Amino acid sequence: MSDETPDARPVPVPPAVHELIRQVAPDPVPAASAEGRHFNVDGREWVARIVGEGVGGTGARGSAYLVAIGFYPVIAREQAGGEQTFDGEAASRAIGRGAPSREALLPQGRFEMLYDEELAQLFRTARRLPRPSRG
Repeated sequence: MSDETPDARPVPVPPAVHELIRQVAPDPVPAASAEGRHFNVDGREWVARIVGEGVGGTGARGSAYLVAIGFYPVIAREQAGGEQTFDGEAASRAIGRGAPSREALLPQGRFEMLYDEELAQLFRTARRLPRPSRG
């Protein structure tokens, strides 16, 4: 068999199997929203959100689809000058804004599946970004 020939072929599945799959399949995980995910690290609240996408690697089988995750510190709403807040439980008190403080790369589709503990660990290993200059 050559490298160009796929090993897998579609297999017809009876309706009873489709129904069984629907019954035992886990609930779908909601996609990451534009406002990102709020989480805490060492008593401080942060927002993580996807800030970019790309492909890394070479060759037909060497490509990896990646997303860049930006980590933003959450600031008190009063300090933000009453700007628009995120939806969700932290919306009434805080927002993350400006340039991200840290950044990490993940395989595409993984961010939405991270538990809060995994998100905190990713934050700890994320690359610190320099503060943007104001001039």
